[in-house]
Amino acid sequence: MQHADLNGSPRQSDATTKLIASSVVRGAEQGQSHGGLCVVDFATQRIDYVIDWNTTDIDVAGRGGDRGLRGVAPVGNQVYVLSNKALLLFDRDFNLRRTFTNRYLKHCHELSAYGGCAYIVSTGYDAIVAFDVALERFAIGYQLVLVDERLRLLAFDPESAGGPAECNSFHLNSVKCDATGLYFSGLRTAGLLRMAENKLMRAAELPRGTHNAQPFGDGIIYNDTANDRLCVQRTGREMAIPLSIDSNAALDWTHVNNDAVARPLFARGLCVLSERYVAGGSSPSTITMYDLETGSSVAQLSLSKDVRNAIHGLAAWPADSAFPRPET
Repeated sequence: MQHADLNGSPRQSDATTKLIASSVVRGAEQGQSHGGLCVVDFATQRIDYVIDWNTTDIDVAGRGGDRGLRGVAPVGNQVYVLSNKALLLFDRDFNLRRTFTNRYLKHCHELSAYGGCAYIVSTGYDAIVAFDVALERFAIGYQLVLVDERLRLLAFDPESAGGPAECNSFHLNSVKCDATGLYFSGLRTAGLLRMAENKLMRAAELPRGTHNAQPFGDGIIYNDTANDRLCVQRTGREMAIPLSIDSNAALDWTHVNNDAVARPLFARGLCVLSERYVAGGSSPSTITMYDLETGSSVAQLSLSKDVRNAIHGLAAWPADSAFPRPET
């Protein structure tokens, strides 16, 4: 395991913790690093690079495509991580133990583990696919479709060849499951959707161009990627925190003008640590700790100067290190 020690001292708070961060390098070519996985420790300002994702079968066609690692979900002493078309299982030391593939996984984005299942956003199928962790099998899938101008979820068997055709009408990119239901959204869903008791409903409206939308207390929290900010909406209080940048550090950024595949301050990756503190990702791969009580950032660590290198998934590590989430 290699590590890099950072220069500078971000302001500390009692929310500092270790995080697992996945990243993608948009526009990378065959033979180049396409991103990977690292453990970030805000208390010591240390980054441990544990996985460099650069396989020989990476499909470099199209924006995003097969590049990098995506959603991250620690379960006990193991970590589930998404690539473009597979669910990967790593042990505590980040040795790859199993690779689970399925015909309905394509352009996967986010991942949420709850109640014995890992819920996968399969963007290339407009679908959420559930993986049973104990049985190690893909248990059920749900494709989002528009029927008579109404959104519906059509269940399918992911282990059968008779499932849905490829489709990317809604560009699903976020999923979160908890005791109140399965929540998911995309660039073109016009809101955060919730499935509970076999019913689909809109839990909240969202602006176009968001990532990582999820329930938060009696409201929602999300990355407003299109407007370079973190947003919280709760009863009686709405907050939008702009992404902050170090103007001096920005002078050293590379590929800044390569907006065909990437742009600076692309906000993606969100980990709720407590009712007060959350961590968010942005481009070039930077993790910011936010204090929702003051509406400001309290610490920031940068993993890269390459604008193409973007955070994708964020999770507390180990799995039980996050502070209690707000009550729902």
